[in-house]
Amino acid sequence: MLKKVLVVDAAHAPWIKYWTEGFGGRVSMLIASSLQEASDLLLGNHDFAAVAVAARVGGDAPNGLDFACRARAIFNGPVLLMSHEPDYRQRFKNDCGTYCCDRLDLPETITSLIAR
Repeated sequence: MLKKVLVVDAAHAPWIKYWTEGFGGRVSMLIASSLQEASDLLLGNHDFAAVAVAARVGGDAPNGLDFACRARAIFNGPVLLMSHEPDYRQRFKNDCGTYCCDRLDLPETITSLIAR
């Protein structure tokens, strides 16, 4: 059975093909385009192998940081923040003590985390 990954990213459209190819059929992605949708999916579906959250979901403010920290509190698997900005990644590591990557590295990072 494929492991499921929740990806929270309003700007996911240009990345879906890249991520799908990068996962190579090893992972099933559920995409949430808003934080509310992500929250509903996370609370109603406890069999995700990992959660990946863009630093900014649907705006310019780094609202993904707070959501990722909340997700970390209720989800036992790896939660990672996707950002190309080192400041956001460092803040997330400091605040939540978990994983970070660039969108380009999502398939490789997720695959290595859920293989553990």
